[in-house]
Amino acid sequence: MLTPRPRLGDVDIIVHMLGGSSAAGGGFAALSEDEWDKELSLNLFPAVRLDRLLVRDMVARGCGVVVHVTSIQGVMPLPESTTAYAAAKAALSTYSKSIAKEISSKGIRVVRVSPGWIATEASVRLAERKPVLIWKAARRSSWMHWVAFRLVGRRILKRSQI
Repeated sequence: MLTPRPRLGDVDIIVHMLGGSSAAGGGFAALSEDEWDKELSLNLFPAVRLDRLLVRDMVARGCGVVVHVTSIQGVMPLPESTTAYAAAKAALSTYSKSIAKEISSKGIRVVRVSPGWIATEASVRLAERKPVLIWKAARRSSWMHWVAFRLVGRRILKRSQI
């Protein structure tokens, strides 16, 4: 196992924000085993590996912060287009809650951040391709309704606004 300490010194904050999706649309059955593995390998496992590498030293020192960037897709999946991504981000959210219970008593704070829609090339393509699907998924609750309104109205955040 790699030891980052000599190179990095004490790590006080870990921010895990890696993520994305290259899976094709079409729902869960349309994705191959390899595509499911790719989504989990990109959106869940890097956080687990990074935490396993760095959190031990935080626990030994009794302080630190771990931030996991999940996604609104974890609670508002779009089944025809982002099933594997949504499942991986929901798993990251559950993993984050679990390690928070495990290490918070040792002085480590674990925080989940679940951004809404962000204007990336992929999200804009999705909005153009599936606005009705997005609207139907959003009608489940009032805050999701607001998110869909913002998305369908193309008033979604740009990376520079985050």
